[in-house]
Amino acid sequence: MPNKIKIATEGELKIICEKEKQANENFGFALKWIYKSQGWKGEKICKRIHGYKAKTWDAYAQPSHTKSRSLHAVAAFCWLSQISMSALYYGAQLEQLWLGFDTELVRIIAYSNALTKGQFESLIQLFREKIKSLDNDVNKKVDDLLEKLHEYPDEKFLIPDTLNLDSFKRDYYGSIGYKLKELRVENKVATEVMAHVIGVSVGRYVSFESPDDSTYIPLNLAMRLKFGLHYDNTTELLSRMSEFRGFYQARYVQQLRESIVSLLLGKLSLSEKLIFSNLAKNVMIFHFKQM
Repeated sequence: MPNKIKIATEGELKIICEKEKQANENFGFALKWIYKSQGWKGEKICKRIHGYKAKTWDAYAQPSHTKSRSLHAVAAFCWLSQISMSALYYGAQLEQLWLGFDTELVRIIAYSNALTKGQFESLIQLFREKIKSLDNDVNKKVDDLLEKLHEYPDEKFLIPDTLNLDSFKRDYYGSIGYKLKELRVENKVATEVMAHVIGVSVGRYVSFESPDDSTYIPLNLAMRLKFGLHYDNTTELLSRMSEFRGFYQARYVQQLRESIVSLLLGKLSLSEKLIFSNLAKNVMIFHFKQM
């Protein structure tokens, strides 16, 4: 079965254009939140992701940054931080990605998602030991989710110790190009229509389907693709990644971890969540100091 898309109406595209004007500021606010939560600065990011200068990474986390942010670079940072790229659309209210989660629970997710497999499992064990009452149903669900996580050792979902951004870019845009063409052909959409929806020339859109080393996609176009095509399953555009397969698989691991944290801590009081939040933060700080 082909992945179904629905081309936005002209009225919807007009609304998307209005949202796009606010998008760069939203991206900056969200990145600023992630930087602050996990302790990132440009110089620190450069030690893990090679290809951009520290001042570029610092500028990316400024809401006032007027230049476009490259899609592949932000994707690489989201892999490093283990925060879903979908969170970037919400700006300063990025916790809205996790509907029903309060701010403290979102912070715990930000801290714990960055951890290795062993560290995360140890943190969850600490949570379970400190929670006074857990019913059998919750324990069973947590055990089932942890069993699924066992299929993903660190090398299957964590970013490498150092990532070459140019190599990542080729694999990333190569997958997007292949899947974008597949999506268009399966849904019998003309290249001119795709170009109109995304807001680029036909020639530039064609280059997205057949990327080379000069290909550059700004982050805001990812928003137009997602909403202009009513295509929620954008992660599938990355399913053809081969060299950096872990980036594609990371989102599944994140979702499993988020479900575990929600099951264990979702119904606790704010004061209790603050205790667990501090614990998770300290484990994350220890993790990053070991790198």
